[in-house]
Amino acid sequence: MTLRQSGNPSATRLALIASASLIGLMAATSALAQTPAPDAPIGKAAAATDTTGIAEIVVTATRTAQNLQSVPIAVTAFNAEALEARQITDTQRLVQSIPNTTFTATNFGGSNLAIRGVGTTAVSTSGDSGVGIHINDMPLVAPGLVTTEIFDMQRVEVLRGPQGTLFGRNATAGVVNFITNKASTKQIQAFGEFEYGNYNSIKLTGMFNFPINDKLAIRASGIYIKRDGYTTNLWNNEDIDGRDNYSLRGAVHWEPTEKLTVDLMIGYGAEDSSRSRAQKQLCVNDPTGVLGCAPNGLAYQPVNANSTAGSILTSQEALASVFGGLSPLVALGSLYGPNIKTNAIVPTNDREVYTLYTPTYEGNGLTVMGNVDYAFEKATLSLIGGYSQNSFDSRMDYSLSVNDVQTTIAKNKFWLDAVFPGKSQAIFNNQG
Repeated sequence: MTLRQSGNPSATRLALIASASLIGLMAATSALAQTPAPDAPIGKAAAATDTTGIAEIVVTATRTAQNLQSVPIAVTAFNAEALEARQITDTQRLVQSIPNTTFTATNFGGSNLAIRGVGTTAVSTSGDSGVGIHINDMPLVAPGLVTTEIFDMQRVEVLRGPQGTLFGRNATAGVVNFITNKASTKQIQAFGEFEYGNYNSIKLTGMFNFPINDKLAIRASGIYIKRDGYTTNLWNNEDIDGRDNYSLRGAVHWEPTEKLTVDLMIGYGAEDSSRSRAQKQLCVNDPTGVLGCAPNGLAYQPVNANSTAGSILTSQEALASVFGGLSPLVALGSLYGPNIKTNAIVPTNDREVYTLYTPTYEGNGLTVMGNVDYAFEKATLSLIGGYSQNSFDSRMDYSLSVNDVQTTIAKNKFWLDAVFPGKSQAIFNNQG
């Protein structure tokens, strides 16, 4: 078990790197010409240990195991060592090491992974993505990339450019293929790692591989993450935007004959956090609901409530195209009407908000798949199949503000109001 300290590299580590660089400069120039930089991406030309050639990196980008140098596709591949060296633990960190690739979280827990500018911005469970997401060569229809943790991986392959011929639909821009570690019949293996950081952040990662005999082996791995929230809700002095999630994976490898190989994998993950789908935004209040925030600056002001999707679709201006002059009778408001968020207070601290309730972010996902390979004399037949499902339930206050926040609450306050259409009259109101 290893203990990792979060934060910037220490001065000792920097000194060691500098020493290694100095030794490298003293080596022969011919060796330097063949040795890549320490941070050169896996999937690019890499030097062999004897500096006499290029190291062989095997990928399945063309549905067959090939040397990366022989694949006529723009591919970036990361093996387990590269993932660890670059601390690639989730999708956001993965795309930071891949050219022409971006990743953004979208509304309602969705995401947009784009390669060469092609992805999807549709807020819909039935919307097709422009980038295919696969696990062990099996396509995933609606993967939860926002909450996905990368652990116990053999490699990750990212194919850039249209891949519809080999990977089917939803691969217009490319494919991301996560290859998990299979159970091994060679030896018993175990790994464990514990991390602790600020905000009481805890991360546990572990793996255990057990060969039952020379033909059958099982493997289990998992990850657990928990931390306090980054943001303080001044309405009730609670910390929000925390995390509490885990993922488990099991694998079985069976070789009944020399030609037949069977691999099974099951993975399950769940989260029950106070994660916020949207963060605090700087805004110069727009007096109308046309924009919500004026584009001429940044300030700690509330967004005009008339600019929300619900307010716009039920406004007089939107309904006028359907009901004409009768729209004021059926509309719930106007883009130019009073803003209910006018007196809302927006704290000037980026990590402080006002919200009436704690955000919730609950979800779980299950993936079951199998791969059967049979080696003929000159070809190999592969059958891949599986099942995947996930669910997601979340809520939050997008405005992150409360109307008319009172810093001092009066004692003995009680009232009785009578509400009529268009009017509100206090019948009894007393506070002391």
